[in-house]
Amino acid sequence: MLNVYQVGKLMYILKTPPGIAEWKKDPEAMMDRFGLTEEDRGPIRDKVARPFYDAGLHAHLLGSGSRAMGLEPMAKYGNTSGTPTPEEAEERKKFSDKIATELGLITQTPVGR
Repeated sequence: MLNVYQVGKLMYILKTPPGIAEWKKDPEAMMDRFGLTEEDRGPIRDKVARPFYDAGLHAHLLGSGSRAMGLEPMAKYGNTSGTPTPEEAEERKKFSDKIATELGLITQTPVGR
């Protein structure tokens, strides 16, 4: 089973110029740093994004991360995101906030969450 949480953390970092530079320098070391398994690394090495989307990785993280990694664009599959239910939207917010908090990018809970 893909570790969507760890892949999401990696892709969050790949939204930043230092993260992109680190990825270009040594992607294997970066995947080691985030504890990715061989199963997690397979789609990355094969340059495919769809397995991460199907496993539940947030579309915004997937979009920016897959561009930095050079994965195939999700647009190839048409509209894959759809409109989330209120429960799905809340779950996505919690997931993104958890990653940002762990990375020290949020030091307090945002208002309204």
